[in-house]
Amino acid sequence: MSLFLMALPVLTAVGILLLGRGAVTAALASAAVAVVIGVATGGLSWHHLGEAGEYGLLTLQVLLILLFGMLLAALLERSGAMAELSRFLSESVPTPTLGAAAVVFGVVPFAESVTGYGVGVTVGVPILRALGFAPAKAVILGMLGLNAVAWGALGPGTSIAAQLSGQTFQDIGVFSALFNGPTLLLVAVLVWLTMRFAGGEPGQSSDHRPGFGSALAVLASAALLWVSVLTVNLLIGTAVAGVLGGLAVLLALFVFFRIRTGRLPATRATAIAGVPYAVLTGGLLVSYAAHGVWENTLTAVLIWPPVWLAAACATVFFIWRGRALLPEVPAAARRWVPVGVSTAGFMVLGWIMTVTGMSTALGQAASVLGVWPAPALNTVGAYLVGSTTGSNAMFAQTIAAMASGSGANVLVTIAAANVAGSLAIIASPPRILLGMQMAGANAATDQRPVTRTLSVAVSVNTLILTAVLAVALTFVVA
Repeated sequence: MSLFLMALPVLTAVGILLLGRGAVTAALASAAVAVVIGVATGGLSWHHLGEAGEYGLLTLQVLLILLFGMLLAALLERSGAMAELSRFLSESVPTPTLGAAAVVFGVVPFAESVTGYGVGVTVGVPILRALGFAPAKAVILGMLGLNAVAWGALGPGTSIAAQLSGQTFQDIGVFSALFNGPTLLLVAVLVWLTMRFAGGEPGQSSDHRPGFGSALAVLASAALLWVSVLTVNLLIGTAVAGVLGGLAVLLALFVFFRIRTGRLPATRATAIAGVPYAVLTGGLLVSYAAHGVWENTLTAVLIWPPVWLAAACATVFFIWRGRALLPEVPAAARRWVPVGVSTAGFMVLGWIMTVTGMSTALGQAASVLGVWPAPALNTVGAYLVGSTTGSNAMFAQTIAAMASGSGANVLVTIAAANVAGSLAIIASPPRILLGMQMAGANAATDQRPVTRTLSVAVSVNTLILTAVLAVALTFVVA
């Protein structure tokens, strides 16, 4: 099989995306091309379906995570729980700078880790607007909050990268957390620069822009998120690392706010609004602990993230009894269809290219360049697809083959590419459009500076991670 034929499925996806035809069309068309090439060349046959059991379960898990995650977000919005939690945060912060730190390193990572696919932005941007930030600045800050997307939606993208590259989920999670340190440092710098040089804090003159104290608060929040995510990956598990990392930042900041202001505006409604999140997080933690002690079929099912996302959805129905929530079920299912179809299509594409050897051959051919293009490759993929799940499904096996063919450590290379792709989605046009809509921004005046700032952030992050990867590979052998 020629290199052109092996690359044709990926080239088909990239071409369709560049033409603006959408992720669904790109996923289905590229998967179909891969099937045709695989069957025509004899690389794909019926017996491969019998070997697809584990990957099929992973695909089902990813699709259910997306479905119940989107439903949970809709139910929390419709029930008023999200509005109550947003009120609590916006009234708790003593200064807009501290509020921005809480949103960027706490609220958005937490919400995105629970539900994924931009929900963190829909939560964070309105809070930033309530704190007084101008629309463009609120969009930039809110998008920078997507700094832990490797653990978004409980980590299906990272799980796919692990499956296709032959690594364990936890190992990829731990090394991704290590590489996320430089990314969080970059985000902290950009958050401070955005507030300082885009007019400072709301309502303040240029003489009172955020200074050293504000920079320290932002940096401390970023550092706490990094340490928390890394620790959870090491000690508990990868799926809940983003959830608990964001929660740790919020708890630490709320303690600080309580000490500084002497109060927190929490009410009974605030506590009730947090119950679905408690069911999700607590259920997963207890299940992980039980599975570690009693490893059997029941505990193996209970550590599935979709189980507890579904339980959280059921909790919303139980607490806010009312028929008003029922229409959200079919509405969420309709919104899920294009996301689910595109995700499944890209996962099928990745599986076919893996079992037929196309990804391995492409990676080996590209290994003459070394592994340095790996972060950039996943960055481009995530930007085009708009998700790390789709990008990892397309490129994880190819990147693994690049690393193996060049004698580099596969785990380290995959982790660096995973983190590079996870931040790249902040510059993806659909994500920017979502942020603009949530902020009520003016497309004519705000879209260009927002796009420029976020594109620079993604480019710089990719360069930094490439440099860090080069250094890391000098210490870690293949």
